[in-house]
Formats: sequence, C-alpha cells, structure tokens
Amino acid sequence: MNAVVVLEWNFSPPDYFEEPLEISRQDYTMTIADGKVQAKIDSAIYEANPSMRRSLHDALNDRFLGVQLLTHRAYEPSKSTMTQVHPDGHRDIFMEAEPGHIVIAGNAVDIQVIDKDGNVISDSKRDRIEKKKSLAELVSTHRATDALLASLLRSYDAAVRDPNNELVHLI
Repeated sequence: MNAVVVLEWNFSPPDYFEEPLEISRQDYTMTIADGKVQAKIDSAIYEANPSMRRSLHDALNDRFLGVQLLTHRAYEPSKSTMTQVHPDGHRDIFMEAEPGHIVIAGNAVDIQVIDKDGNVISDSKRDRIEKKKSLAELVSTHRATDALLASLLRSYDAAVRDPNNELVHLI
C-alpha cells in the first residue's frame, strides 16, 4: 500500500453547494461538504505530477464559478493544505497560513408543495441543488478548454465581488 496525499481546502460560505458532493476521477477522489474540500491521491501519482495541486485547485474553482452563476453569491476558497499519510499511519503535514475574516449571510427560503396524501409535488431546495450540481459539472468540464466561457466567468466573478461597480465588470 502506497502513502496517500490528502489536499484540503476550506471555503465560505460553507453552504455554497448545499449538500455533500463526491467527485471521483481516475487520479483522485474529492469530497465537498460543509465548507471543507478533501482530495485523496495516491502518493506515487502525486509525486509524478506535483502540479496536480494547482490543477485540482483550478478544477475546484470551476465548480464554484458554475454555482455562482445560479446563486449570484461570492465565495472564498482557502489555499490547500497538504498531508501525506504513510502506510504505517504517520503523517507529514504541510500548510500555508492565511488571514481570516467573518462573513454573516442569510439562507434562501425554500418551498415544498405536498399533496393531501403527503407526497412531495415540488421542492424548491431539491431543484436548486440539482441545478447547482449540473451547472458546476458543466463549467468544470468546459472552462479549461473554452476561452470565451473562462472570460465570461472571470467577468461575472469580478462583478459579484465588486457590487458597487457590478456593471463595469460585465463585458
């Protein structure tokens, strides 16, 4: 058994994706839940491609950009920490410190329509979560290879982060 490299990020707001996500790819598995992201990679794969850390950060950011199109909410991911877990259980931990800040925000109002027999006919939260997942996946798949999409997402992100000058950023 090889050692495992674990990359971890924190993000705010912690409910940005609303429910846990698991992304499995050939080289890694990533979980996103409650303001935390964890990517697990076989250390042999990571050592062969150390730029993978930056690539995973970019792929994670793509998912945030996809959700941002639906929520019009800014987000803030941290830099990743890296831990190498060896087969005998000992760990090598690498971190980058960042300044902190506090954000206070409200949640969306959700509506469920239930028929007289108790069956859910409509669920606004479930619909919203599905839209987020779908759009995040589309952006994650296409942003790296579509220069126009990448430019539009950067512009939209700048507009969300600078609401006083929002229209200036929308090109």
